[in-house]
Amino acid sequence: ATAKAAEVRRKHAGGVLTPPASLERLEALGELEEHELRVEGRGWGEAAVDVVFPGLGWIAVTGAGECSVRVALPRGVRPITREPLLPEESWRKTAAKFTGAKLVNARGQTRRTGGGSRRSARRG
Repeated sequence: ATAKAAEVRRKHAGGVLTPPASLERLEALGELEEHELRVEGRGWGEAAVDVVFPGLGWIAVTGAGECSVRVALPRGVRPITREPLLPEESWRKTAAKFTGAKLVNARGQTRRTGGGSRRSARRG
């Protein structure tokens, strides 16, 4: 999975994946370090936690039950968790939601993906 993630980052840096703005900037960031966070969901109607990526932004994690969230950040940068700023935002039609095998955008259009966790994520 890690090798495939590295391939996707190289292929899409500066395009679908921004930041970084270019492959050169991605290479300047150096090695990425994986971090795994455990989140206990509060149900589908409320975000359980915000995961903050210092200098980049944050996502809200929504779901029921225990969830494992794995992220890769440049060495020395650590994700931070906090109480969600917008705990009920997941029910509004303003965010894309990932619920396992499909991604649903704000207009309700779906796109199949390669699988993954049964949690919603929103970029802030």
